[in-house]
Amino acid sequence: MPAHLARLKTALRSDGRLHLGLKEGTGEARDSLGRFYTYYTVAEIRELLAQIGLSVSDLRTGADKGLDGTVAAWFTLTAHG
Repeated sequence: MPAHLARLKTALRSDGRLHLGLKEGTGEARDSLGRFYTYYTVAEIRELLAQIGLSVSDLRTGADKGLDGTVAAWFTLTAHG
């Protein structure tokens, strides 16, 4: 994830914004449909963004039923330099 975020930052304009939406958690797993997920906590993503010079300006959290029928926690955030 650190390398992906760094490349996204490089692609941003100086006044650009990065919007991320992720399932929240720890570790890795496949859901009942076979989709593979790597989970992150808000704190982990904030730290990774800080390491590349981005800060979070908007954060939303929630939990909803996904395509696999299970309820999962998620978060979205907007980051900028």
